[in-house]
Amino acid sequence: MEQIQRVIAEALNEVAAGRPVIVLSTHEQDAPVWEQLLVNAGTDHLVLALGREFTPGRQISGPSAHLEFHHEVVARLVLGPSRLDDFDPVNRAVMIIPDPLLPPLIGGRAQLGRRRPEWALVEDKMLIDPLWDLAGIDRVPALTCDSTHAVARLADEVNEGRGVVASCQHRGHGPRAGAEGIWWWQNVPPQAFPSQAHDLRVRLMPLLEGLPCRVHGIVTAEGIAAFPPMELLSLPRPSTGTFLWAGAVPLGEHPRSGELRQITESAGAFLRDRFGYRGSFASDGILTTDGYRPTELTTRLTSAFETVPSQVRVLLHAATVLARAGFSLPDLGPLVSTALTSDVVTVFGASAHADSAPFECGVVWDGTRWLTNDGTGQGTLTVRPWVRGWQLRADLRRADLPAGIPIGMVAPHLFHLADSQFGTSFGEVTAPFGLTLPSARCP
Repeated sequence: MEQIQRVIAEALNEVAAGRPVIVLSTHEQDAPVWEQLLVNAGTDHLVLALGREFTPGRQISGPSAHLEFHHEVVARLVLGPSRLDDFDPVNRAVMIIPDPLLPPLIGGRAQLGRRRPEWALVEDKMLIDPLWDLAGIDRVPALTCDSTHAVARLADEVNEGRGVVASCQHRGHGPRAGAEGIWWWQNVPPQAFPSQAHDLRVRLMPLLEGLPCRVHGIVTAEGIAAFPPMELLSLPRPSTGTFLWAGAVPLGEHPRSGELRQITESAGAFLRDRFGYRGSFASDGILTTDGYRPTELTTRLTSAFETVPSQVRVLLHAATVLARAGFSLPDLGPLVSTALTSDVVTVFGASAHADSAPFECGVVWDGTRWLTNDGTGQGTLTVRPWVRGWQLRADLRRADLPAGIPIGMVAPHLFHLADSQFGTSFGEVTAPFGLTLPSARCP
C-alpha cells in the first residue's frame, strides 16, 4: 500500500508541473487525506469539502437532486467570486473533481481525468442492451419505447411470468441516480406510474429473481483489476411498485465469486477495447439460477465506496483520475483486494421525516426481527437530519448476522423498526425477489 501511495503522489507531482492543485471533494472526512496526499506530492494545494463549505437553502429530495446540488455548488465556485479565486487568481491550477461529480461547467481551469462524453454515455439505460451484446455478456430480452401509453401492452411481451421492471428517463436527459425512475409490477402498472407523461422513454425488462449484486473494476494501462463483489440492497416497495435503494455491502465468500470476477473482466475489456476507457467502472445485475444478468453499466467510482475508509477511497479516486489522464500506475491489487471486504455491514435510507430528535441505539436480531438494545447489541442504528430529510444508517457486524443468507433478507426489518419506534416514513419494504417466501405482493 505504501508503494501505491508513493507512486500516486509522484504522479500528482508530475501532473501539477509546478502548478497549484484544487480538489473538490463531496466527503468532509476525505479532506485531510487529500491534504496529506498532496503534501506528499509536494504541491501547493487547496482542498474544499463541498459538504462542509456549503449547505442547501432548500430541502433536497432524492439522490439525483443531491447530485444536481453539488453540480450547482461547483458552478458557483468556478464561475463566481470564491475561495478558488483567492487561492488561484490567474486560473493556473489543476482541478481534481472526484466521482460522481461531472459538472457541465468548470470555468477556465484544467481538470484532471474528466470523463469523456462517450464514457458517460454507456450509463444510459436506454442504450445499454446492444452494448451488452457487443460485450458478449448474456442479458434478458428488453424493449425500449417512447410511448408510456403503450407500456402495459408492451410489458406483456417481456414478462416471463414473474412481472416486469420499467426504467423511466426523460428524453433529452441523462439517467437518474439510485433507484429513482424505476418501477416494477407483476400484472398491471402501479397507479402512480407516469402513464400519461409525454416526454418519457421507458425500458422494459423481465422481473428477475435472485441476488442483486454489483461488480467493480478499474481499467489502467497495465490491465483490469477486479474488486470483490458486493450485494446490492435494492428493496421492493409493494405498495408503490418502486424500490428503496439501501446501499451495497460486501458479498464476502460466495460460491459464484469466480463467475462475477469473469463478468467484471469482460465488462472492463469491453470498455477498454471499444471506448478506450480508463478508470473505475461497475456493473449492476441479478445473480439468477441461470447466471448473472446485467442491468446497467457505470463508468465511475460508485456510491458503494461511501463506507470504505477515507484513506482507501481517496487513493481510489486519485487512481481513477490518473488512469483517465493516461498515467501508468503500479499494481493496484493490494488496494483493490481490501477495498470492499469490511466486516461491518452498513445499510442506508432516506426518510422524509422522523418523530424523534436525532438518536442512536443498539440493535439485536432475534431470528425474526430487529430489536433495540441499550447495550452493545449486534450493531447500531442512527437517524439524523440530512439534506434529504432524515437519514437512517445501520452499522452491523457481519459475524453477528445469520450465517449463509443475504443481507437483503434482514435489511427490511431495520426500516420497519425505524418506522414503528422513531416515526420515519419508509413504509413497507421487502427482501429482493426470490430471496424470501412468500414473495412481495403485487402493487
